[in-house]
Amino acid sequence: MRDMDTNINDRLERSALGEGRFNPDEQKKYLNTFRERIILTIDFEDAKKKEVIDNFDAVLSDLAGKYENMAVKINGNLDDNISTKYAKIAKTHGIPASIISTSLTASRFGVIIHSNTALNADHFDIYERYNNLLKAKEVIKKKKEGFLKRLFK
Repeated sequence: MRDMDTNINDRLERSALGEGRFNPDEQKKYLNTFRERIILTIDFEDAKKKEVIDNFDAVLSDLAGKYENMAVKINGNLDDNISTKYAKIAKTHGIPASIISTSLTASRFGVIIHSNTALNADHFDIYERYNNLLKAKEVIKKKKEGFLKRLFK
C-alpha cells in the first residue's frame, strides 16, 4: 500500500509541475521533434499544393542519399487524402512516416522531415532547398500608398 501512495504522490507532483517533456513549446512547433534535428520543412499551406506533393518523391530521393535515419512527420490537421499521399511516398523510400495530432495553433508546418540526431541546419524550408524543382513561393505584398494619394482617390 505504501508503494501505491508514493506512486500516486509522484504522479500528482509531476502533474503539478507541468509538462514532463524537454522544451515542449519547441516540440509542439516542430511536430514533436526538436529544431536541431530538422532536415526539411513544408509549411501547412504549402503542403496542400499540387507541385509540392508531386515533387515530394524527388525530394525524398535526394535527401535519402544525404541523410540516414530520416523520418517524416505529417500534421494531423491536413486532409486525410493529402496526409496519405505523403505517408505513401515516404513508405516507398523506406522512411517511417507518422501523422501527428496537434492543434492548429501549435505548428505552422504541414510536413517535417527530421533525423534522430542533431544537424543544426540553417535553411530547411522546401522552397529554399529545392527552388530548382519548385516555382518560387508567391509573396504578395500590398503596395503602400501615401496618405495624400488615398485622400484624393
